[in-house]
Amino acid sequence: MGTVVDPNWRINAHMKEWELNKNEIDALPVNFDARENWPECANVINFVRDQSDCGSCWAHGTTEALNDRACI
Repeated sequence: MGTVVDPNWRINAHMKEWELNKNEIDALPVNFDARENWPECANVINFVRDQSDCGSCWAHGTTEALNDRACI
């Protein structure tokens, strides 16, 4: 696919860590469905296109995420 992978390349970042207090944890919903929260986007959110054997899942995945975020 034209990609040359450098075996010495590394991401020099650290994981962000935080703790939630009990009030923050209690405020979290038990269930969440974005289609219910943004009903005008229900036909966009979670729509998966048939990519067959094209080998461009990276493009489809990026497009799906962009479409969802743009609608929301």
